[in-house]
Amino acid sequence: MKRLLVILVGISLYGKPYHETYRVNRHVKEKLDAHSGLLAKKLKQVHQGTQKHGVWQFDWLQGYYIKYGLARIEGMEKMQKVIDRCNLSSITVADKRVYRIKGTDIKGTDRKPSNRNCAIVIKRVKAENNLAPVTLDEVQQLCTIMHETGYISMTGPLAKKGPNYIRTKDGSFCLIDTESRYDHTNLLKGFIRLLQSHDYTRDLSEEALKHILWEVEQLLKEKPEEIRYTIRALKICLKEQSGVPTWDYKSYIKNFCKQLKENQ
Repeated sequence: MKRLLVILVGISLYGKPYHETYRVNRHVKEKLDAHSGLLAKKLKQVHQGTQKHGVWQFDWLQGYYIKYGLARIEGMEKMQKVIDRCNLSSITVADKRVYRIKGTDIKGTDRKPSNRNCAIVIKRVKAENNLAPVTLDEVQQLCTIMHETGYISMTGPLAKKGPNYIRTKDGSFCLIDTESRYDHTNLLKGFIRLLQSHDYTRDLSEEALKHILWEVEQLLKEKPEEIRYTIRALKICLKEQSGVPTWDYKSYIKNFCKQLKENQ
């Protein structure tokens, strides 16, 4: 089994190496080839731990991010598989391509695709502001991704380190951060993060917010020991809300917390 896992490293769901399945277009490749030495140095620094930050933007490739880590491609495939199977019409995944550092696929070098010789190239996705609040159907689709993949980093606009999904001009959600944590045992934490990273007046409809809270309630039936943590997190969420509410979500969440406490 261990040998099989080694063989599968760098192979996509389509049976080809990532750098062949998701190769960058010729125009982009020409620019990357011209700076392959710089990219190789950046990847090496992250791989060796001398640089934590593995995301770059360069003037010579405007409109794109260059990132470290084939795990981004693995996560993209995982999410796309769920989107297709569950017909999640409101969700897309950012287009991520693999650039093989120039010269690393020649004879006598390390030919296996790896984080040392492959960079991830992502076209920047533009977020659209002032869209209508997320609907019940839309939030259910986000929740489906979380349940099916175990993704616990579905953070929205108020996330301190930036959102992991973006709402685009057509109102759909584009998942832009696909290498983050996947952990079915910690889904409760994922839903709390979802609640913490939204403005309830602007971002979520009443039905959408109530549905996320319902998801939390269901998960707490499996982990009642997390009720105190949940109540504390929700109270912090309320303190951080601003703006004029379109409905009395404060009373609703307070009553929700009260019921949780009574059911302990």
